[in-house]
Order: sequence, then C-alpha cells, then structure tokens
Amino acid sequence: MINTRVTARTPQAEVRGAYNPRDPRNVNVGQVERLLSVIGGGACVLMGIVRRDLSGLFAASLGGLLLYRGITGHSFLYKALGITTVEESPHSREVLPEHQGIKIRRSVTIMRSSEDLYQFWRRVENAPLYMQQIASVTRTGERTSHWVAQLPGGRTLEWDSQITEEIPSRLIVWQTTDGTMLIGHRGSVSFAPAPDDQGTVVTLEIELSQAGGVLSRSLGDLPGKLPEQFIREGLRCFKELMEAGEVPTIKGQPQGKIRK
Repeated sequence: MINTRVTARTPQAEVRGAYNPRDPRNVNVGQVERLLSVIGGGACVLMGIVRRDLSGLFAASLGGLLLYRGITGHSFLYKALGITTVEESPHSREVLPEHQGIKIRRSVTIMRSSEDLYQFWRRVENAPLYMQQIASVTRTGERTSHWVAQLPGGRTLEWDSQITEEIPSRLIVWQTTDGTMLIGHRGSVSFAPAPDDQGTVVTLEIELSQAGGVLSRSLGDLPGKLPEQFIREGLRCFKELMEAGEVPTIKGQPQGKIRK
C-alpha cells in the first residue's frame, strides 16, 4: 500500500488587508488576562500622571498598551507568535462502562461557515495540516482511509478508518476498522451555527478503548501528550487554519496551509 506523506513547504506571505480590531477573529487574549491588563494598565497610566517625569512617561506608555490589550482583546505579540489564551469551552471526560476506555468531548467556535468546515474536514487528506502527529492519510475508498501517525523515537503507528455516518455540513462519524491497533477509537465531529451568526461551533468527540480494560490515558504516548491535550491542540490548529489560512508555529516546523 502506498502512503502519502506531507512534505515540508514554506508558505508565502498573504495579504489579508488592514487590521480590524472589531473582527472577533483578532481576539487572542483571554478574559482573565484582559481584566488583568486593564487593571495593570490603569495603574501604570495613573502612575505616569502622578510622576510627570521620564519614568512616568514610560509607565503611562506601557499602561496605554496594556489598556489597548485589555479593551480590544488583541495582542500583536501573540499574533506574531501564533499564541492565543482565549478560553475554549471546558472539555468533558467520562469513563466508559466497565472501565473499557474514556470519552472526551471538546468544542471551539470558528469564524467560517459550517459547509466550509465540513468540506475541509471531510477531505481526510487534510488531517496532517492540523493534526501535528499525523504523518499521512491515504484515501482507500469513498469512506475508508489509511492513517499513519509519527511516534516518539521515529516509530510509526498505522490504522484503517471508516466513516460510518455523515450529514453534509452537520456531522461526520468514524471508527477504526482493522483491529491491529492496541487502542481502538470511535469519533465524531459536528458543525452547528454559533449564537448570533458568529461563526460555527465545532464539537469533536473521541471515544478511546483499550484491550484489557486499562484506561486509554496511554494514548498520550501517541502524540506525546494526554488525549485531552491532543484533541485541544488539533481543534486549535484547525481553527487557525480555517480562519487565517495557515497554522502559525515558532518551533521551526513547516506550517499547515489550506489547499485551494
């Protein structure tokens, strides 16, 4: 079987127009951090007004930057580094009956239509662009595919997957089919309109099972992280990719980029 790997590519700069502070996609500072920025910024501005010297001018300037950061929720430094501290919805985690595994559920709001998000996710070859530990995905049929994950130490793990249910622009359900994996899984991703037409709520639910009744915490060895972190990071990268057209990175790795 021939496997397709994602080759390293250096994306070209894209012109996206002037920065708009009212665009929700530019908010990358979480609520708690924004509140602290406003409090700290106000204190610095007050100090600058009281002191009225060079150090006071510096404090007032710093305070102005912190106030801007807190009020708009945007950090230019975070944008350059590809960082966001915006709170995602808390994940839910439950143990499957008889301790046969775990089920994890997490959601994120993305400023794109449900149809766009569904079509991109449904094209399984795109998965390595937002799932960093996935080396390649090869389509083997209309609903089947072969996946290769990169493990620590240069090892790989391979499995076959099949889509078992789908509703265009709404839902995709899949499961592993080959039985060669020590850890099997079933999963689903749904796309629902966000309140006030502010994008689409994407909900990813993964059910992990492991032979012998041992909880699937060990799946953390696959991406080098715990399952919750793996799912959170995948959704975060998917959001960046669909909103900005690429996944920023400061790790010297190739950036994912939307295929037109």
